[in-house]
Amino acid sequence: MYLVQEETTDVKKSVRNWLRRSDVDHKDKLLACGALIVAELRRQVLKETEFTCSAGIAHNKVEGSVTFS
Repeated sequence: MYLVQEETTDVKKSVRNWLRRSDVDHKDKLLACGALIVAELRRQVLKETEFTCSAGIAHNKVEGSVTFS
């Protein structure tokens, strides 16, 4: 379990550094924030129910729907 927490911390640190960059598009930053939220939700579902689930995000509803089709 400790290894997973350590890896999660490294990923969060890397994402935080990427989000602070000024050369990254604002829409991509919002998408990345959404991806972090979805990853946390999936982790919590797995932890509490021992079930895996799929979830995703996209720049718009059409792209999101196509992804899951």
